[in-house]
Amino acid sequence: PTIERKDETHIQVTGYADIIQDDPVPSLMPKWGSPYILQQADIADQAIVQRILLALSTNSLNVVEDGSYFREHEVGAAAWFIDNGTDILLRGTCRVPGEKWDMNSYRSELFGILCGILHLLHSLREIDDIRGGVTLGSDGKGALDAIRHKFVITDTNRKHFDLIDSIWKMKDSSPSIAWTYTHIESHQDDFIPFSELDRLSQLNVLADEAAKDVCYNIIENNDTDPIFFSLPYQKVELSIDGKKISGECIKFMTKHIQEKRAKNYWARKFEDNDIELRSIDWETFNQACSKYERQMWLSKHITGFCGVGVQLVRYRQQTFANCPRCNFEMENTTHVLRCPHPDARIIWNRSLVS
Repeated sequence: PTIERKDETHIQVTGYADIIQDDPVPSLMPKWGSPYILQQADIADQAIVQRILLALSTNSLNVVEDGSYFREHEVGAAAWFIDNGTDILLRGTCRVPGEKWDMNSYRSELFGILCGILHLLHSLREIDDIRGGVTLGSDGKGALDAIRHKFVITDTNRKHFDLIDSIWKMKDSSPSIAWTYTHIESHQDDFIPFSELDRLSQLNVLADEAAKDVCYNIIENNDTDPIFFSLPYQKVELSIDGKKISGECIKFMTKHIQEKRAKNYWARKFEDNDIELRSIDWETFNQACSKYERQMWLSKHITGFCGVGVQLVRYRQQTFANCPRCNFEMENTTHVLRCPHPDARIIWNRSLVS
């Protein structure tokens, strides 16, 4: 294939294939995704399948999930239960896939929903006509909102679009199932006895405990490196420099394209200084500059158009350019960062900690 830049906002990809396939965009994996997802899930025998179908036909089938996220270790896991209102029919757990920067409670909840739906549909894969109603329960209100409102095409610039798109494709594969979404208050067992909770809340508590157990096991085994596997109905995967992208595609592609250009710029800026480019922690620098007010300050600081001595002389606001702290004769933005006065050091140290 050939990639040609057409203008500032468009590229053209051209090429050919020796063999024309029936599906122009073949799936990376079967519609069920990687077998790893259901590796720690119950297998439904014929008796369980019949009980699921009965509960489905009477709109009494529940799928309840909960996700867990351990911020310090950047790992997440999900657990889910399929229940007919009185008995747990199926259950499962799975670790959340993705890069460490993707891990959060929201992604864990979304993945729990994905696993619960996948487990149900996979268990009924031999049934030709699936009809009925399912109540999907979760304590992740944001995750429920994300899958309740469908768009024609899932926006790849939203966070965790990979999970959201996979969930919707699974739901579309069984249009005769009517989904009802129920938000469950989390951690109700902290102040209400478990026996007094309603059925969905009890299942949510059990799912929370099971998901946490998976995380504890990962941490105890020192197995916190990210994991990856294909999701149901996933057509493509996007990776940049070997890092899988699960959302905010424009943000990551822009960063990848502009990063080298930016580093070359800073290398030229630092040529006359004793700062080495490789000594800069770019990830910390990026986080520090993510807020709008810091971006505005940074722009003014880099260009020198701010209230430093040399600029105040140009503005005719004062007649001297000395540093008010250490009395250095030329206070510019570089000196502001390097001022040796103890008060300046204290202020910088405090700002870095915060």
